[in-house]
Amino acid sequence: MSRVGSSRGAASALAPLLWTALVAPLGSAQGPPLTTRLAPLPAGRVQLTITNNSQQPITAFAIYTVFGPQARSIRIVDSLINRGFDREVMPGDTQRFVFGGVVRLGVAVPPQKITLEAAVFADGSTFGDPQWIQAITRNRKTVYQNYATALRELQSARASKQTRGQIVGRFTALKEEALHCGGSGCDGAIGHYLTGNAAIPFQYVIANLAYPNMGGGRRAPLNTITQILISQIQVVMLRMRQARPPVTTP
Repeated sequence: MSRVGSSRGAASALAPLLWTALVAPLGSAQGPPLTTRLAPLPAGRVQLTITNNSQQPITAFAIYTVFGPQARSIRIVDSLINRGFDREVMPGDTQRFVFGGVVRLGVAVPPQKITLEAAVFADGSTFGDPQWIQAITRNRKTVYQNYATALRELQSARASKQTRGQIVGRFTALKEEALHCGGSGCDGAIGHYLTGNAAIPFQYVIANLAYPNMGGGRRAPLNTITQILISQIQVVMLRMRQARPPVTTP
């Protein structure tokens, strides 16, 4: 990527445009349950700040970013399905995300639009566009289904005494299928962007089997790590079933 010497000036010049990209005011007369703020950063980057004004933790939200006519992305941030990386936004708390722009003719250009389209709260209440709320729900169901598949595959591999290489190979194939819209979460224009989340259960197993996970660069014995993975996946699935609304298979 080219280094842009005048990136700070370019970002500042576009500040009025960025500030118009805030989420549309939604909510009750008491005010929206969450608010967002966009701020330009150097090198064509933009910071999105989400503030939770409600009495319930935000467990998931969908962010839609437009970089150009043919360049856009959807990011589902969901503490229920990706607990190790995504975290809840607690009442009164904020989360910040930085989005990079694109380089055009040697100048860093920020995204044209960044919006928080929908959010789901810990008590099951929702905020935003119903279509995007359905996308979050569908995404959760697809991930739950793939965790169920991962659990069955691990249990079968343990029973048939498959090797580490065989298990990794099978889960790599499952991951690739999920990434190429082989799962039920790939229907519709929004669903097409959710395939990265759908692959989380399979990538989780691959990462723990294929790479060192003990001190000194050692890998845990196959039987031990397989049992740990089975137990951890069962815990994740239980937590998803106990969520509001409960998550089950599609």
